[in-house]
Amino acid sequence: MRNLKHVSILLVFCSHFLSAQPTGYSFGKSMETSSSQVSGSTDLIDFPVFLNITDPNLRSIANGGHIQNVNGYDIIFTLPDCVTPLSFEIEEYNAVTGNLIVWVRLPALSSSINTSFFMYYGNSSVTTNPSSASTWSSNFDGVWHMDNDPSTSTLTDHSGNGVNGTAFGSMTSADLINGKLGPAIEFDGSNDYFALATKSFTNSGEISEVSVSAWINTTFSSNAMSSNWAIVDFDRSEYFNIFVHGNGRLGFSTRGSSINDSYAGAIGDLNDGNWHYVVGVYDGTDKFLYIDGVLSLTVTNPHGGASLGTGLNRFGFIGDGSEASTFNGNRNNKYYDGAYDEIRLLNSALSTDWIATEYNNQNNASSFISVTEELSATDLCLILPIELGIFNAQATENQRVILTWNTFSELNNDYFDVQRGQDGLDWEVIDVVSGAGNSIQEIQYNSIDYSPGRTTNYYRIRQVDFNGQYTYSPIRIVSPITTSRISVYPNPTNDFVFIENSTNELNSSLGIYNELGQSMLKRVDILQLSTNKLQLDLSKLSNGIYLITTGCSITRVVKR
Repeated sequence: MRNLKHVSILLVFCSHFLSAQPTGYSFGKSMETSSSQVSGSTDLIDFPVFLNITDPNLRSIANGGHIQNVNGYDIIFTLPDCVTPLSFEIEEYNAVTGNLIVWVRLPALSSSINTSFFMYYGNSSVTTNPSSASTWSSNFDGVWHMDNDPSTSTLTDHSGNGVNGTAFGSMTSADLINGKLGPAIEFDGSNDYFALATKSFTNSGEISEVSVSAWINTTFSSNAMSSNWAIVDFDRSEYFNIFVHGNGRLGFSTRGSSINDSYAGAIGDLNDGNWHYVVGVYDGTDKFLYIDGVLSLTVTNPHGGASLGTGLNRFGFIGDGSEASTFNGNRNNKYYDGAYDEIRLLNSALSTDWIATEYNNQNNASSFISVTEELSATDLCLILPIELGIFNAQATENQRVILTWNTFSELNNDYFDVQRGQDGLDWEVIDVVSGAGNSIQEIQYNSIDYSPGRTTNYYRIRQVDFNGQYTYSPIRIVSPITTSRISVYPNPTNDFVFIENSTNELNSSLGIYNELGQSMLKRVDILQLSTNKLQLDLSKLSNGIYLITTGCSITRVVKR
């Protein structure tokens, strides 16, 4: 009997519509997030999505593009109805290159269907900055892009709360460097820091929930926990402090009735000279520490369910530790040695799904959001080309993958590209299927991949209409059925897994991946018990489903 691995998901798309473009705008582009990059099963509400594109169409008029304002002020974003405006913040715009770095607040970001929104530009009447602090919901107490020249300007808080930073030490314009998301600020480890204005904590138990996130880059190394302080510090002894331990681990200290110091990751994880996304969360009961979008440590009820804070007045710092009862008051004089990009302080507990999605978006914005070719603003708001129903992917025992999909209606539908990738980032066209052109009947389509990769395969369909406009389907992930030559046990497991076989396959291409396709190998301790037997320690991994690969064998392991 033929055995099929079957994935079937019903996709809900908007009905056809016709709407007028925003008044005065000449051009536009359609943008779409990839649902496969959004973690979880529920919508993420009021998500500030990150977009970093360089596009010749976005150059100024003088540089051959279609942007009328040299500051990019004639750029706006709407929902796909063409009329509902979206809050956004332009972080950087380069009129010569057409580079745009912008944050757009999406009312709901879906993990089941791609989320679409529109960008319009080319309006000569706009002369004021359309950026809005409402890009950031009321959960954000501070948003620092770390893009100000520290020698001449204030470190701007973009949340609208006015928690701006003032630079101290010996910072120069040269400390504004290229970062992970755009500009970033480098700290010398000797006397550089920012003192945060207007924000202080004054009451016992004032903090019921808190989250701090940042992109960090450092090579500093020592054995002292306080030698490389701090990302954001409102006094470890009184409220909280998140920092990089001198040995390269992530530290998160919180104060309830007593101090709890927690450390995540292995020694050397964070001081390797690469950019890393780190997050510390306290949800009123438990603490969670994340590294590069993955939950690295859970501390269960360290404060007996109590809120944080002793009641002493404390102001905050970026780049040093706080003992300050006044703005720029007493400090620990520890000083961070490295660079920071995009630091945020929230008065709520970020979820695991939010953090994983934020990492996916910021780590590789081009794979998170697809952008169409330029259209006239009028054409962008014309009727949608197709109404897509179900897209299925099935792996068979004879090493093939069968793809099927259907449409309920079509308008000017030219063809479908069937695309395959090995990592969800790079794609190749494996088949072209002609569309029906125009139809109001349900039509079934199919394609067969006769040569899928030996491990995980990613599939998507690009629908192209006659004028060249195109959209992508959600991504389907399929692993070919193979006869495994390895034994993996126990499965499910709590901590340890043993891998055993009678060949030398264990010595080839051992890999461990989470459900997002991220390698977990650095977080797993491996012990060679014999020539054909390994012991894997999964205790540092969070509960979930993982893929263990050796050569051409793939085994799903459940960690509980």
